Amino acid sequence: MSSNSDIQLLPSADNASNLKKRKLSDTNTHPPQGTTSTFTSATNVPEAGNTEDGWTYVSRSRRARPRLTTAAHDRIAKEKFTVLLRPKNNVSVGAIPRKGLAAVLASYAPHASLNGLTSTYVNHRSNSVTITFYNKTQALAFCAQNKCKINGEILEYEAHLMHPKGTSRGLIQVDPGDSDEDLRSQTTCESAVILDIRRLGKTNYGLVTFDTTAPPRTVRNYLELCKVKPYVPRTLVCYRCHRDGHLQKHCPNPAVCSQCGRPHEADECPDATPYCNLCKKTGHTARDTNC
Repeated sequence: MSSNSDIQLLPSADNASNLKKRKLSDTNTHPPQGTTSTFTSATNVPEAGNTEDGWTYVSRSRRARPRLTTAAHDRIAKEKFTVLLRPKNNVSVGAIPRKGLAAVLASYAPHASLNGLTSTYVNHRSNSVTITFYNKTQALAFCAQNKCKINGEILEYEAHLMHPKGTSRGLIQVDPGDSDEDLRSQTTCESAVILDIRRLGKTNYGLVTFDTTAPPRTVRNYLELCKVKPYVPRTLVCYRCHRDGHLQKHCPNPAVCSQCGRPHEADECPDATPYCNLCKKTGHTARDTNC
């Protein structure tokens, strides 16, 4: 006769039925892994033997991206030419009528379809207008003009064609007597295309623009290998309103004192404590290079 440890008790018919129902209940309350499920209702309890009545299985497929229309594809594929416009005589870009500017730009469009794609963006901080053309002839013709007539008034401006996206700039050391024409004719590069080069102010450095996202290491100037240094543009500070983002000749704001940062008519400032309009702190002026 075997011992008690070797005896295995078989479940009765009632116990087997209850065990089967318990397993089905666990299956209904816990959805399979890898799926997202939501229970339809608190009263909608699944019946025994039916594991799909109480759950709604949701697939995890990605949403379909909206397809671009033919007009959007054509607009993105077209080559863009960006012009930067700055008004003269301390005129604010906010005072330029949008309707009048649109009429002036329409007069430069050679085709009606290209005129419809022309767009403008107004930057009040730098007091400038960015104009996007889809025709280079139209952009160059607008840059060649120094003034236009808007609503019966003459608007004088400075405009130049900006370099496209994906370009980079670097500095090279040049001779003091070289002009911009000499730099363009005597500077070459093997690993990138030089789009433009000009002298940086009155310094002995030339600012070179390349068609690559990062400037190359060296270029040739009069057959001599010159190291290209990274160019970090300085912050533009206006000496009229003592704010950043634009120069004095393009400033539309009233003039303030460089010492106290307030407008007054006296030549000598009554306040001996300097004040900076950039950081709004005392102890230095906006012309301080350490600010």
